[in-house]
Amino acid sequence: MGHRRYCAPGVLSADTEPSAPTPPPPATRDLRPWSAGRATLPSGPVTTHDQGMTRPLDVLVLENGRGGARLAVEELEAAGHRVHRCHDPAAPTFPCRGIEDRSACPLEGPVDVALLVRHHIHPHPSALEDGVSCAIRAGVPLVEQGPDILDPYAPWVTTRVGGEPVSVACERAIAAAFDPIVDDVLRRCAVVLDSVGVDPRRVSCRMEILWPRLIVHIDVPGPVSTGLREALAVRALDAVQAGRRSYSTINVRVHELEP
Repeated sequence: MGHRRYCAPGVLSADTEPSAPTPPPPATRDLRPWSAGRATLPSGPVTTHDQGMTRPLDVLVLENGRGGARLAVEELEAAGHRVHRCHDPAAPTFPCRGIEDRSACPLEGPVDVALLVRHHIHPHPSALEDGVSCAIRAGVPLVEQGPDILDPYAPWVTTRVGGEPVSVACERAIAAAFDPIVDDVLRRCAVVLDSVGVDPRRVSCRMEILWPRLIVHIDVPGPVSTGLREALAVRALDAVQAGRRSYSTINVRVHELEP
């Protein structure tokens, strides 16, 4: 299988392709843990997500008790990231901001990752953690800072905070969340590439977010015909639209590499 990489938001390449608007989401969505949705792939060379973040992140911060995420919020803001909350600090646990005003819900905007801070072992979600379910449903990667023992969210946690800064764990989760989609893009494209004599192992894919727009980059050894470009673009779109998260526009760019 080909190479997979995560591309942080940045300058768009000059190689523009027609964009495809995302169709309305299906009536039901796959809410299983990330591991349950991953494609089984043959072994092959895989590059790391080798490009760091180039812009501040939008982080939805959740906590199981009031004030529990204070240090994490301070750390994120000190690193230049934007913090979003489901509840005002002094407001009751119900209703959340989104119920009072849908446009005020953080998930109506550009949330890159959700951070849940749980300082103690709690086998059941607390009222302040209501936004975790919403984040999971929206396909937002979930980072957790806290013990994994009896953790009700364990199957859906993308990354846990270890000894690294919270912001680093968030960046790692964003990159990891794209792995299933990139894997699926490469798997779907492999059949087409084989049919025209292109080794799928020489093809790479990377994702670029300019919320609410997603750009899928596919690098293919040249020459690349118009028909091959279109076939790869269709399969990449299918892979993205089969995922959990919706985007207003999906661009697929097929780049022809020097042989």
